[in-house]
Amino acid sequence: MALRFRRSLKLAPGVRLNLSKSGLSVSAGVRGARITTGKRGTYANVGIPGTGIYARERIGGRKPGVGAAKSGQAGGPGVTVKFSLNDDGSVDLTDASGRPLPASLQRRARKEARGAIEVWLEKQCEHWNQGIRDILELHLQTPPPRPPAAFETRPFNVAEPSPPKPLKPAILDRIVRSRKERLAEKNHSRRRKYELEHETWEGARKEHERAQEDRAERFARAQSGHVDAMAAVLHDDLATLAWPRQTEVSFEVDPEGRVWLDVDLPEIEDLPADKASVSKRGLRILVKSKSDTQRRREYMQHVHAIGFRLAGEVFHLLPTVPEVVISGYSQRSDPATGNVRDEYLYSVKIPVAGWSNINFDNLAALDLPDCFARFELRRKMTKTGIFKPINPFEPDSNGSVIERT
Repeated sequence: MALRFRRSLKLAPGVRLNLSKSGLSVSAGVRGARITTGKRGTYANVGIPGTGIYARERIGGRKPGVGAAKSGQAGGPGVTVKFSLNDDGSVDLTDASGRPLPASLQRRARKEARGAIEVWLEKQCEHWNQGIRDILELHLQTPPPRPPAAFETRPFNVAEPSPPKPLKPAILDRIVRSRKERLAEKNHSRRRKYELEHETWEGARKEHERAQEDRAERFARAQSGHVDAMAAVLHDDLATLAWPRQTEVSFEVDPEGRVWLDVDLPEIEDLPADKASVSKRGLRILVKSKSDTQRRREYMQHVHAIGFRLAGEVFHLLPTVPEVVISGYSQRSDPATGNVRDEYLYSVKIPVAGWSNINFDNLAALDLPDCFARFELRRKMTKTGIFKPINPFEPDSNGSVIERT
């Protein structure tokens, strides 16, 4: 790995972004949607699993009180029809036990519940495609440099132990001395256990408060330009970011307060290669492969969004930083040897004055590759996102930054 600097960390994958390349059946799941048909008509039941939010809407069949629906169980209880996605994007209709429906009930369910199934399929497409949108819009979460970040105390989330309620004596406990003594001993033991637990909890709470005081003091020194505190605070901040994939980052703060970052960029193969849409002719999802040009453009957008977001975090967190230098590298196969090696795709020096000129209220309008070109930049890239390796900026030889061999 191209870890050039002393400090390194891994950006942990967060829950907001989805880089999964798995099939539709995994992305969509099978919970949260079903059709119920019976003598009162046909109903669509759609919900969000785990939230307790469900909606039930009558979509077909006879009105209540008119008579039994023709479901093959006239006069009997309703039939629950579950619908889910197959790997090829088609809709599978089964009964509550997972058995295939009779052909007649299949046709009726598809006809009467078509609208509800189409809405559900749109939701599955939205889920499938949201991953790439979040990837391309990673920079939209970038905070502005002003006002700078404020210190946030981390709560102590350990519940305080509750004192035990004394065991109530039975009739024999009141009149038999030995039983009375055993009950008293049990209550004493329970109370003592609670006191020890509470003492441990109180010690942990005080230690947490001392740690927060240390964090606050370190945060104040970092924002006033103390180099060691800046590095420590930056490490803690980056470690809490939600990220699309586990990403290796190394960094250093030089004696002048500049921040140097190296980031391990994803490969183009890590980005979703397909796009999902609902078929206009049938109840199914179509998954189409993106063109090579579209994938390269999306990759170009994403790798610049990573650098943009990291630069924004630094400037927001550390207001005295005069410049951020970000170099992004990726693993490429050497055509001469077949060996995989690290190659830098871009290296950019971003001064705080130029960064402050960006309109952070309109980040959606930014062309990120053009934005990087406003600064001192090393990059060999075509308009369609084909990168050639470059040599990144290096820290001054008289600084404290060292290269890792």
